Amino acid sequence: IILLFIPSRENLDARANIAEVLRDIYFLTKTETRIALMVASGDTPADISKKTRVSLATVRTQLSRTFEKTGASGQAELRGLIEKLSVFIAN
Repeated sequence: IILLFIPSRENLDARANIAEVLRDIYFLTKTETRIALMVASGDTPADISKKTRVSLATVRTQLSRTFEKTGASGQAELRGLIEKLSVFIAN
């Protein structure tokens, strides 16, 4: 099951809640949270690098720290974790 975020006021509120939960539970920085949400939306590290105008090496470092903090072994697992949080928050 894949959950997609469609920009709307309601989804922006839910996305903000997910960001807050990620920061509170996993102690992610704002940047790590933004990158985690971008990964959950299907962006690759190269996409994130282009969109944020940050080097690919920096994005990979930030992702690595995000994986360490969340216990995720990679992008797919991080995406799954965020999807589960999304469902939990929505209910």
